[in-house]
Amino acid sequence: MKVRAILEFDLENESGDPITGRKEYVWAAEAADDAIRSRLMGAGFLADDTMIGTYTLDVTVIDGTDGGSTAAEPEPNQAPDSAVLTSDQFDNLLDDATHAVNDMIPDHVLAGLSNDGRTDLLYAINDALTAVLDPYIERKP
Repeated sequence: MKVRAILEFDLENESGDPITGRKEYVWAAEAADDAIRSRLMGAGFLADDTMIGTYTLDVTVIDGTDGGSTAAEPEPNQAPDSAVLTSDQFDNLLDDATHAVNDMIPDHVLAGLSNDGRTDLLYAINDALTAVLDPYIERKP
């Protein structure tokens, strides 16, 4: 047996107006995923003698403007259409992720590297992220 809980929400600003920008929804999905994994599942919420064994969590942004449409359920082990990227989109994702990781490296560490060293570091980060993301992101031919 399993427990399935589905949480679906939209976003609005303080005035109650709907937020329509995809960027905000992607951020909200990431924040929801993090909150569920770290606060709910990580801290536990059941009685002391009941533990959660295994669980899966799939947080995605559903495209649709009427507020009531939902994406079709993907087949098992198949990415939803919104998760399928072109090669250019995948490359852009890798570039953005590479620069985000690079931005987290303290300036004093980067200052100690030569120009070639910083370039090599960017390539190493990009290669590592490619290896991590490649199995999880389907690409259009």
